[in-house]
Amino acid sequence: MAAIKLYVHNTILSEGFYTPLQGLEIALRNALHAQFSNRFGADWYDAAIKDIRHPQTTMIARAKTTLRRDRKPITPSGMVAELSFGFWVGLLGPDYEVPLWRRCCRHAFPYRPLHHERKQVLGALNSVRRLRNRVAHHEPILHRNLETDHQTIINAASWICPHTAEWIRAHSRLPGLLGKRTTAPI
Repeated sequence: MAAIKLYVHNTILSEGFYTPLQGLEIALRNALHAQFSNRFGADWYDAAIKDIRHPQTTMIARAKTTLRRDRKPITPSGMVAELSFGFWVGLLGPDYEVPLWRRCCRHAFPYRPLHHERKQVLGALNSVRRLRNRVAHHEPILHRNLETDHQTIINAASWICPHTAEWIRAHSRLPGLLGKRTTAPI
C-alpha cells in the first residue's frame, strides 16, 4: 500500500510540472527559432546546417521524416513544434559556443544575469531537460529537490521573457502540491 501511495504522489507532482515545463519549452523553442530566423532565414534548419552538427542534424532529419509521414508540410512552425526539447537544449552545448551561441543564441536570453553565459544557461536547461524526461517517461521524481526544479524553470523562463515567467508562476499548481508557495524573486 505504501508503494501505491508513493506512486500516486509521484504522479500528482509530475502532473504539477506539466504547465511550468510546457511554458518554458515553448518559450525556449520560440526564442531560439526567432534568433535563428533573424540570423539564417526562416528555414534556418536547412540554411544553417553547416553550423549544426550531429546529433541535432539527425533530429532535424527525423522531424522532416515525421512531418512527411504525417502528410504535413515542412514549414518553420511545423519544424519548431516537431523538434524536441533535447534538440533545443543541445544547441547550447559547448560545440556551439562560437558558431551559434556568440552569433545568435545568447540573444534568446536577453534577461539572463550578466554573469550567466552559455555554460550557466545550458546547466539550468539540462537540469530541466532531465526532469522533463523523467516526467514524460513516468519515472520517479520524488528524490529530486522539486522546489529547486520549479524555481529553475521559472528562472530560465525569466531569462527569455519575464512575462512568461510570471505566467508560469501564476498558473503553476506545483507550489500548492508541495504544500508551499514559492515567493522567491525571479
